[in-house]
Amino acid sequence: MNSNIKYEALLGKTLMLAQERINCTFSVVNSEFYAPDYNMFSNEPVDGRNYFGMYPKRYSLSLNNKKLVKSIIMHFDNIMSDHTFNALVEVYGEPDKTLVIHDRKLKQENTLINEDIQIETTVKTHELDLREGAFTDKPLFIIWEKNDYKMTILLKHKSNSSMIVFNKKDL
Repeated sequence: MNSNIKYEALLGKTLMLAQERINCTFSVVNSEFYAPDYNMFSNEPVDGRNYFGMYPKRYSLSLNNKKLVKSIIMHFDNIMSDHTFNALVEVYGEPDKTLVIHDRKLKQENTLINEDIQIETTVKTHELDLREGAFTDKPLFIIWEKNDYKMTILLKHKSNSSMIVFNKKDL
């Protein structure tokens, strides 16, 4: 199923309309890190949807205090291909920024231990020096700044995953 939906057209619209157009149901995030009424995830799995040659694993969105869609995020289990990037450029024009990691410095490292389930986790915080680059340079971020919305692509090359985020600027 090809669903090159104009996600930017759903920004500022109701949750009901977004669910109808995206064709999936969203559930409230139950987490202390999110305001529970305003952050939602799609029920998994999201099968057969094609967005410029990529297949989202799931969607998430956030609402403003009037319950209108403020952002839509598509989560992918792969890195965007040249073909997908070129197709997006045909529709949205050249990106305003293509940011590549030039340098990475470790700022902090903590070890968290959960004694209840015997798991030890190391959390690292890095400071990144980002520089303008090209798609072939394996960017971390690709950004399009439009009049009333921003489209950001996050490419996590090490974990082979991507996210495309549409944010409404004035909500």
